[in-house]
Amino acid sequence: MRRVVVVGAGIAGLATAHALRRDAAKQGLPLDVQILEAGPRAGGRVRTTRENGWTIEWAANAIQGAEGAAWRVAEEVGLAADRILSRSDAARRYIARNGRLHLVPLDPVAFLKFSGLSPAGRLRVLLEPFYARRVAHDESVHDYAVRHIGEEAAVALIGSVVRGVFAGDARRLSLDSAFPIMREMERKHRSLVLAMVAAGKEARARGKKGPGMAAASGPGRRALWTLRGGMESLVEALAKPLGPALRLRSPALALARRDGGGYSLRLASGETIEADHVVLSTAPRTTASLLRSLDAEAARELESIPSAGLNVIGLGFQRDAFRGTPDGYGFLASPGPGDDLNILGALFESNLFPDRAPEGHVLVRVMVGGAERPDLVTKRDDELVAISMKALDKMVGLNRGPERTWIIRQEDSIPQYQVGHRALIGGIAKRLDAAPGLHLTGNGFRGVSVGNLLEDAEKTSERILRSA
Repeated sequence: MRRVVVVGAGIAGLATAHALRRDAAKQGLPLDVQILEAGPRAGGRVRTTRENGWTIEWAANAIQGAEGAAWRVAEEVGLAADRILSRSDAARRYIARNGRLHLVPLDPVAFLKFSGLSPAGRLRVLLEPFYARRVAHDESVHDYAVRHIGEEAAVALIGSVVRGVFAGDARRLSLDSAFPIMREMERKHRSLVLAMVAAGKEARARGKKGPGMAAASGPGRRALWTLRGGMESLVEALAKPLGPALRLRSPALALARRDGGGYSLRLASGETIEADHVVLSTAPRTTASLLRSLDAEAARELESIPSAGLNVIGLGFQRDAFRGTPDGYGFLASPGPGDDLNILGALFESNLFPDRAPEGHVLVRVMVGGAERPDLVTKRDDELVAISMKALDKMVGLNRGPERTWIIRQEDSIPQYQVGHRALIGGIAKRLDAAPGLHLTGNGFRGVSVGNLLEDAEKTSERILRSA
């Protein structure tokens, strides 16, 4: 009987335990899996508040893609009937720039009318096929975007996307690690415009309404979906079958090799647990503290991965509280002088999925903080609401304030994959080759989305069972 201990019951740890139990059962391999969680609940930052008709997500609000691990896992844990595709509104996304909202174009022709860029900026985007070239080295997301679409569009469009996904700074994040799909577009098509044209053809072949967006008619490769009870439904469904194997309030304090092979974990309670394999699915700094006694250099490298803090401000309005109409997915705030709304963006949650707000109401989630504005992370609750209200009033127009507010603080929540991140992680993995049976997963390494984490969990399970 092989013993596996997973440290950390966030979504990555839960998914790893699920994949191990599933795959071992399929292969007829005897396996004992335990999962240790320092806190009082499983799920980490994935959490949903449900009250009086409101459904508010603390972190991820949806999953993209109906062909990946997340879609399959939802079926495996009995949530197939609870999957909900986003409404067609999700295809309409805006950039806040120069004091107003600009609808993001979905194809090259639409750039001709995109008011978020100057005529020269639009022309530079359309001329991208003549400038585009392939490069082999890692670079910042910003530098990549400038090469392809010019400085203005790089700031307005790509800079906004980086804020929305990583709460990060495009000038610092690694293209290869943070947005590998963009490197793949360059590799396959050389040009981003040509890649968009190809995506449009593929979308039309699938019966969609736009390239790479969700369709109301059915799931697809880029479909956006969630669960009827919120994202925490996935946490609950993954945790329930574990029973007593999921141990809450059980922080691991020390990790050591055993003389005969495998590892021992000392818990805060004084208990020691032995395992043949240990999966560390904790944040990079927590992982570093456990690794230090085994490999001080690997621990130092993990500690060098920075994280950005984020506040989520949930605002519940009556529909007539808005002078304008909150349209589509919401908006991201463009970086740059004169464009700082003091928020990263606002998502119109009740436009995306049913039952996010009571009838006649609108639920908005505003994101404040991030790598560029750490000073805003520590603002008081009333200050965060005031910042959010000011931005919404400027962009959409408000008649009055919300009926209900929620303040969700996520300190050091999003690892920042800076240039060189892939080489850093590769170096750590090579060092850990000397520690067979030790595995790292979680959002500090190969992706921050729920879909990324579930894909990585399946690969972690495969590695363990190959060596079991």
